[in-house]
Amino acid sequence: MHDMQERLIYLLDNYINEKLKRQETSLEEVKRIISGPGKGIDILNVIRIFFIDTLGDAIDLLEMCDGCLDREIVAGISIEIIQPCMRQLDKAKGFIEDQRQKEIFSVKNLFYLLEKLKLFNIELISHKEELDFTDTRENIIGVIFSPKKLKDYNWFGFINATLPKLQKSQRDLKKELIKKYEDSLQMLRNTCVSHVIPHIINYLSLCDIKDQQQLEHLKQIIKGEVKDESLNAEKIRGNMEETEKKFKENLELVIRIISNNFSGETYKKIRKELLTTIAQDITNSFQKLYDKLAVLTDSIQYESLSLPNIKTIYEAINNTIGKHTNDFI
Repeated sequence: MHDMQERLIYLLDNYINEKLKRQETSLEEVKRIISGPGKGIDILNVIRIFFIDTLGDAIDLLEMCDGCLDREIVAGISIEIIQPCMRQLDKAKGFIEDQRQKEIFSVKNLFYLLEKLKLFNIELISHKEELDFTDTRENIIGVIFSPKKLKDYNWFGFINATLPKLQKSQRDLKKELIKKYEDSLQMLRNTCVSHVIPHIINYLSLCDIKDQQQLEHLKQIIKGEVKDESLNAEKIRGNMEETEKKFKENLELVIRIISNNFSGETYKKIRKELLTTIAQDITNSFQKLYDKLAVLTDSIQYESLSLPNIKTIYEAINNTIGKHTNDFI
């Protein structure tokens, strides 16, 4: 039985190395195709063919071997696959120019990796040991340029202080994957919200009150006492009207993109999470801006800004999501 395991590990290791080398070659092939004379190339499909399918093959192979090998061996093999796959995912992501598609690509594939790894139920912790020659280098250089320093040591003390130190470290790849996934999810949310309500996000930044002096300055701008086109009352009113006018159109586009890219039962959980959090982020952004403007204006000025009603905004979000999906927030 032991010999069979050894043979299986050998074959599996060779297969993985071949796959990983093919990934490197494939990404170079992607570069060649994208920079070539062809027009209308579906870059996402090219990347899927050259990267995602290879990743899927490697994970599927681990599933087959899961019951044939010890858990520690499966964990070690998983680490061999995941480390280069994480690097390759970043490389493949770099070929996508559109920021929203870039994050969708990252979220979907990190989600896929994490879901597959749940099947193994193993810890993916890689250990590393290396010699640190910092003290060795500094002590030897110190003695070369100042031989008198040897008098500060006895020979045993000098040797002990100069010997390289063994440094041990470890990486939890599962935690890194989860963190990478959560960061990509947050970036996708931010990109979607910025598309739906660009003026709101811009004003949140402009109305960032850091101290009392800035508070008074912003009040003067809104009143028109200080000339600043970016934040006067008339400009805010115009942009709020434009936000209300284009809100449903922008929202529908984002919801369609989320629904199309995360369709089916496989992505139901992530789709609902995205739609729910995007809706919350949008309504929270409106509320945060309104709170800031309430501080910066008096009641008459505030009313004159013609700010969209938050309840109406929330209802519009819910109705639009229901129109394109079965997911209600």
